[in-house]
Amino acid sequence: MSLRKLSIILSIVLLIFISSINTASAFEVPNSNSYSSEFSKKLDYLDNSMYILIKSISADKFDTNDVNKQISFLNSLITDITNKSYDLPKEQRDIAAALQAISSFYKLAVIKAENYVNSKNSDDLISAISTFSIGYTSSINLRNLVFGAGK
Repeated sequence: MSLRKLSIILSIVLLIFISSINTASAFEVPNSNSYSSEFSKKLDYLDNSMYILIKSISADKFDTNDVNKQISFLNSLITDITNKSYDLPKEQRDIAAALQAISSFYKLAVIKAENYVNSKNSDDLISAISTFSIGYTSSINLRNLVFGAGK
């Protein structure tokens, strides 16, 4: 009879121990939906800001100072997104890789836009527009692929 009681007590202790381990590990798992939501908003903002830049430089006469401010702002926004992607936990490598790829396309578009502002060479304008287009398409596709799974 004492063996039966001991068996029941050990079973209860083991059950409590397993429950506490599952609960503790559940608290430590990062919430990927919060990452998805945060970065999705930042990418929307980046997309819109890039569109405004491309639209500005495509106009016949544009204010160079205004465009240079937009370029400076976009560079800081791209750098911020890239740096935050490096700080993501290892479990979020897919999100980090997607953010870095999108940032790279947009960084190239900003460089081409800056070249156009300085040179007024139409080839630079075409390169800026096409690179923005590729970056925007990649942004939408990668967001749907990586962040869409959480929606």
